[in-house]
Amino acid sequence: MINKTIKNTKFKKVAEETLKQMKKLHIPGTALGIIHKDKEYSAGFGVTDIENPLPVTENTLFQIGSISKTFLATAIKRGFLVCNSLNHHI
Repeated sequence: MINKTIKNTKFKKVAEETLKQMKKLHIPGTALGIIHKDKEYSAGFGVTDIENPLPVTENTLFQIGSISKTFLATAIKRGFLVCNSLNHHI
């Protein structure tokens, strides 16, 4: 079920797809955040843990583990981040 406080229709569609994929992939909870044209949209879905089911909010912290390097490299490769000094460190 989508949080009724989500008013932006495009963000609501993304939230609905997020819930659909969570159900399909058996994901207990996630937080979603998007920045578009200087506006921030965020929401939490599901629970933090099956054994300790606290509700996920847009402020819930998750451990990212070793995927952070892949996440950062993908963001740079796709042009979401620009690193002007990257060549100095490689």
